[in-house]
Amino acid sequence: MENQSFFEKNLSRAIYRSKSNKKESIYVNMYIPTLINHLRDLKSQNPDITEEEMQAKIFDEIDDYSLVVYDSTYAFALYMDYICCRYLQLHPDKYTEISNLLFSPRYDFNKFVFDDCSSFEDYLCFYLYNLKQDLFNIIYDGYGNGSQEDYKNLDNLLKEDIKNLSESFFGNNYDLPQISEILSSSTLDKKSKLAKIKEFSTWYNSALDRKKFLIYANIFLNGPYSYIAADQEILEKDLRRDLANSTANIVNHLESLQKFDGYLISYVHQMINLGIPELAMPFCDSSKANPSYLNSLKSLSPSMFTQALSQVIAPEKLKQYLSVGYLSSSKNISLEALLAISSFWSNRYVKELDDYSKAMFAIHDLGLIKKIINGENVNISISDISQILIKMDTFYKPALNFIERKQYEVLHSSNDEQSDNHVIRYSYDPFINNMCSRFGNEYEEYFSEKLPKSNNNLKENLDWYLRLRNPIISSYSLKDLNINGLVASIENSYADFPNAGVILNNLSDDGTYSDLPFSIAIGIDAGLTFPIRMHTRKDILVDFLKSINYSTIIPIYAGSDDFKDPSTGKMLSASVVSPLTDKQKAFLKKAFKNIQNYDNPKLVSHLAFIDSKYTPEHLRSSYFDERGREKKFFDVKYVDLETGIIYTKSDDQFVPVSPKSNLKGGHSENVGR
Repeated sequence: MENQSFFEKNLSRAIYRSKSNKKESIYVNMYIPTLINHLRDLKSQNPDITEEEMQAKIFDEIDDYSLVVYDSTYAFALYMDYICCRYLQLHPDKYTEISNLLFSPRYDFNKFVFDDCSSFEDYLCFYLYNLKQDLFNIIYDGYGNGSQEDYKNLDNLLKEDIKNLSESFFGNNYDLPQISEILSSSTLDKKSKLAKIKEFSTWYNSALDRKKFLIYANIFLNGPYSYIAADQEILEKDLRRDLANSTANIVNHLESLQKFDGYLISYVHQMINLGIPELAMPFCDSSKANPSYLNSLKSLSPSMFTQALSQVIAPEKLKQYLSVGYLSSSKNISLEALLAISSFWSNRYVKELDDYSKAMFAIHDLGLIKKIINGENVNISISDISQILIKMDTFYKPALNFIERKQYEVLHSSNDEQSDNHVIRYSYDPFINNMCSRFGNEYEEYFSEKLPKSNNNLKENLDWYLRLRNPIISSYSLKDLNINGLVASIENSYADFPNAGVILNNLSDDGTYSDLPFSIAIGIDAGLTFPIRMHTRKDILVDFLKSINYSTIIPIYAGSDDFKDPSTGKMLSASVVSPLTDKQKAFLKKAFKNIQNYDNPKLVSHLAFIDSKYTPEHLRSSYFDERGREKKFFDVKYVDLETGIIYTKSDDQFVPVSPKSNLKGGHSENVGR
């Protein structure tokens, strides 16, 4: 092993991964015909297109798909700002402590960026510094640029020069310089000043102008801390807009990848098989389908069943509930539920983009673009795809190191190399040149033997690989970040989820311990069409939990086993996650009252629980009060992610559960691809 060359080490890793993931080539092979048809459509739309022009269109398409991935990456940072904002409102005593902490040598904000935050204290400092910087620039507009020390010292600067600053600010922005006499008065108490400020606010006819006037007058009167409540409103509005835009864009791109209809077909199929087609009806063409008709389709062969469903589904109805307008404005969708929806569709999109990138690389590598333009038949064997995936994987580890290093360098650089809002751009040339030097001729010699008909030019392969795989590699941490954000909201009780936490795996016979794997599943009932279930790395979540509350104990998701396929015993995967429609809510409410009429009462009652929050009988625990009366309740259990010990909570204290307690949890296997 020690004598292996750089290429041989990366090749060995790629071959090992290929052997451990044999189904990957099958998934890619299934997707290639879709891409070939897509390229043929491009050819038919552009009859005279050349191979170079087709490649340019493909690169533009890749860039467009990539932008959607990057557009989602800033949601976590914005959500952490939101959590910090709420935290400081609930803990006003922490404001002064965090303000003083800003002067620590650790926080040189010319170098310290969001990605450097390793504790909740860091997040709070980062949020508060940026808040003070923004307020400084607003208040001191026209006075020149402030320094980092000025931003940190804003509270004192306002106190020291309140008369001149307020006279300038309110004179320039509100034609009311005389309010400075009120704000700086040494004879009026705070209550009297506030009364005068409210009186002045009535001069403005516009409700928005009055609101802004009161907000800034309050900053001069009570300091920057008073702005935090207004900032929460702004952050929530921005988050809703960004999450709604990101989700809607992802849905549109999934449609362009010809995947969206398939998810809806799977969802309708699933609801029919579970005996609850009523839940699928809002997303079907009402003129063609009803519960009886949908149930009658089960007698068809699988292929005919799918074909029949494709004629019944109404994707535009589902898209309506995933549109920017609905997601950003609906009062029935909590911010946390919106983050859960965005997390689900982001995860779904990245998986599809992963298949797209591998299939497109194979099409390029085997020279199929030219054949498609010439109208020739194309054939690809599974064995060729397997070798192409190995070829791609020889680049993975070096590319990962390069991309992570470049992202860090750009984020910490004073030179702005960013463009297109959230996209970090940099040259691939240094990586390509380095790889060509380190791989030498070994790469082309090896793959010319394994894939003699493919393009084995190392430079070309590296360029295609980075174009296709950069957004995938960059997005690997996106899902973990979104899960971290959701867990943070669970831990701080900001989210009103009726049921959320870790889906247990390998629970001990006595119910006191769980042997948690490297990858754990998080389950969330968020008032949506299906529970959110996503895998994340345990070590990443442990580090994050330590940073926000110094504890690795989090709730356990109850009733995961309710979502096992009754025919196979495997966990049901979520095909569609969207806000519940009014018709779905009405059905679930009715179903909960007549639960004995359903073949899968636990599943149906759990779905009803997601919306109504009426706890199903099988998820309730009981105790007897002092009069001997039985009392039932939803008893949340907890697990320490580091030790695996199961806890209950008593008087806000974690207490290890007694052996043989009836833990109503589930398992995380087969959560779904």
